[in-house]
Amino acid sequence: MGLINGLMGNSGKIDPAAVQAILSHFVAG
Repeated sequence: MGLINGLMGNSGKIDPAAVQAILSHFVAG
């Protein structure tokens, strides 16, 4: 899934900043 891959870095951990951006997008949208 592109969205999940976008959230995950090279370490395989989810990037908190990306999560914030996604959540903000859904809240705004």
